[in-house]
Amino acid sequence: MNRFLPDIPGYNEPEQYLDFIKKASTIFETEPSLIELPLNKPIAFVGDTHGDFETTEKVYNMFSGSHLLVFLGDYIDRAPKENGSIKNISYLLQKKIENPRDIILLRGNHDVASIPLTWPPEFYVSLAKFEKDYVLPISSVYDMTFSSMPYVATTKNGIIGLHGAIPQIKSIDDLVNLPKGIVDSKDNKLIDDLLWSDLDHEEKYGMGEAGFIPNEQRSRTGSKGIIINEKYFEEKMKLLEKNVLLRGHDALAKGYCFNNRVLTIFTSEKYIDKGNMKGVFVALMKDPQKEIKTAKDLTIIQF
Repeated sequence: MNRFLPDIPGYNEPEQYLDFIKKASTIFETEPSLIELPLNKPIAFVGDTHGDFETTEKVYNMFSGSHLLVFLGDYIDRAPKENGSIKNISYLLQKKIENPRDIILLRGNHDVASIPLTWPPEFYVSLAKFEKDYVLPISSVYDMTFSSMPYVATTKNGIIGLHGAIPQIKSIDDLVNLPKGIVDSKDNKLIDDLLWSDLDHEEKYGMGEAGFIPNEQRSRTGSKGIIINEKYFEEKMKLLEKNVLLRGHDALAKGYCFNNRVLTIFTSEKYIDKGNMKGVFVALMKDPQKEIKTAKDLTIIQF
């Protein structure tokens, strides 16, 4: 067990670890799909960690207690070190169990059923080794746990946080009512688009009045999402009455785009040389009572 996991008191036996995952899932099940974040303390928004256990631990130790921690998804795959994904997600679930109101874990597009999102699919390959040793259904329990995670976090002072992009919604109720328990994101179009969609921040595509096109770049997984332009973005943000979108998902995206109303966040050493924000940072809302008009109103902490 120790070759895979951080030390989790009380959960050191294989069967106990299965119970540990289920306990975290039970907590997620009590949370709504869209969480309105309390504004009683500063908030630290964390991007894709992708198995970077060391950075996750550093971020948690730096901000826990003094800040509400909001992670924007993608806790597994592409880990900088061997077995990093299992260590990373185990550590985060441990903290969620210990302090469920102090850490929010939103779902990302890698936090889905065991499909080949990356080659090799490092997280599920590691779980297969674990299952071979202990004959336990760890993969399927993780699938259900991921499907219980919330999808969206908002604040009354202007922020919406999610993993990919705003899907084709008609009202905020479409986000409020996103169903839990959808193991494979392809089984729900809004969930699939929310987790998988990208931004046309360089205006490469002609999209016409719709403001979006299918995301053919991601079709090898069966999930596509959409690519949205600034017009689409502004329409949906007006509908939601929000000013700023915080997201992860695309390591190559500009950090700030769409008139500084979008910030793409990555918090993994795997991406330290990617994009224009150099990969490893957290966005802080230092004053929760101040209206956030653009992403430049947030403070960037580089690692």
